[in-house]
Amino acid sequence: MAIFAPVFRTNSTLQKHFMNKILILVRHAQSAGIQGARPDYDRELTHRGQQNAKNLGSWILQQGFTPDYILSSSAVRARQTTELLNEKTGIPASCVQHLNELYEGPATRWMDKIHHLPDGTGCAILVGHNPTLSILASDFRGKRLDLPPCGTMVFAFPFDEWNKIIGPGKELATFAQQY
Repeated sequence: MAIFAPVFRTNSTLQKHFMNKILILVRHAQSAGIQGARPDYDRELTHRGQQNAKNLGSWILQQGFTPDYILSSSAVRARQTTELLNEKTGIPASCVQHLNELYEGPATRWMDKIHHLPDGTGCAILVGHNPTLSILASDFRGKRLDLPPCGTMVFAFPFDEWNKIIGPGKELATFAQQY
């Protein structure tokens, strides 16, 4: 069962006039456990995980966010999550990046990638794995949390440049998945 829990109802005025950078952190959707001799990197989403990723794409748009860039781990389950949520958000393929170094990469590597997002990008989605995504979400929220599969946190930052983001942001919304 999916639980949608907005913390704040967003509006486009808030996004456009007060918060210049919107960051949507997404833990990949539910994946199958150990799949025989297949490596962890190649684990695929379950049917439920696929549906949840599609629902997440709809939720992002319903909340009034207009993402224009996706940065994702290249692991199969993160890639599948990205592709399914992007069926709804419609971000051009040229603005979707799957990076090998983000699979099992530390939070510092993710922060480096955030800092190098194009400054013309107003709203970016990051799709990755735990514990790293929960560490980033905890740092931005200023409170420890553990993102469940397909768990999502949305933050806003009052900066014109991504490289200025170093700590807590304004939490705009939460999307939680519960099974």
